[in-house]
Amino acid sequence: MRLNVQERFDALIEYNTLGAGYDIALRDLELRGIGNILGVEQSGYMETVGFDLYMHLLNEAIGKEKGIKTKEKKNFILSEKTAAYIAEEYIPDMNVRLDIYKRIASIETTEDIVKIKEACEDRFGELPMNLLKMLEVIEEEILEKS
Repeated sequence: MRLNVQERFDALIEYNTLGAGYDIALRDLELRGIGNILGVEQSGYMETVGFDLYMHLLNEAIGKEKGIKTKEKKNFILSEKTAAYIAEEYIPDMNVRLDIYKRIASIETTEDIVKIKEACEDRFGELPMNLLKMLEVIEEEILEKS
């Protein structure tokens, strides 16, 4: 698999602060693949589900084998009337859009929402109404549960 140089370069641009090396390494690992846990190949399912979800599923499976219950991840429910998505015109690269969706799926606090908004605005410009609506609904859900 040939690495997408632009995606790796984008990661360097996104994580440009002092101490961001860990974030860059995680992003690179996400792009290259985690490899076979018991072997040497760069393969497995991580590429299709993303590093965070892969690690979550792996930890869940290990915990299940050890008899440890894992914390339930909350799901946000969007109304059918809500057109909440990331427009292709806003983020043309499908892989980058999927990455943003993954980040949105991992939101747990209102601070996470602020970080995503700032990152998107900095990189792609003003957030479109559909993306704003999605983040507003998630924020409402977080506030209701706290």
